[in-house]
Amino acid sequence: IITERGKPDLLIIDYPAAASFDIADKYEIPYIVNNADILNVLPANLIPYKKNVPLLMAPKPGSQMNFLDNFYTYIVRIIMIKIVAKTLSKKINKFRTERGLEVIDIINRLKEKPIFINSSFGLEYPQNIPSNMVMTGPLLPENNDEIEDDIKDWLEKGSPVIYVSLGTLSSPDKKQLIEIAEGLNIAGYRVLW
Repeated sequence: IITERGKPDLLIIDYPAAASFDIADKYEIPYIVNNADILNVLPANLIPYKKNVPLLMAPKPGSQMNFLDNFYTYIVRIIMIKIVAKTLSKKINKFRTERGLEVIDIINRLKEKPIFINSSFGLEYPQNIPSNMVMTGPLLPENNDEIEDDIKDWLEKGSPVIYVSLGTLSSPDKKQLIEIAEGLNIAGYRVLW
């Protein structure tokens, strides 16, 4: 990180690369945390609770949440923060102490740090986010490779094409997949899945 030209003016550190936070702190280099995922991946204490915003991997969308679902979500968020503080925080700090690193408050470590969220409302449930967070949208390269002619022809000719991506966390059952495929077929769409 420190070169013969000096240290960088700013680091952008991916959220899972927590060891990089230590390096930036040690060398007093300001940094921005980059969360290349959805908001719900961040610790619950960083994002204020909002009604009808489900937990990560919840079985219901926000539009179907009732009073009990919202109450459950609120309580689970509080409990998760306390569990992390009691268990994970203790283990991490034991590990850090054994290696001569200072003890940290993993629950609040990023509370005041600037955070880029590589998502956007429309993909996310509408909610208030703290002023230190910025929704950047997906960070994509400016110059994409040209599309091959046969693929370009397929995309441009014929009925509309629907791109289906269920993400890496989704686990629909066989019946749901068949229903999605049949629904798209009945509607007359060509599907890129």
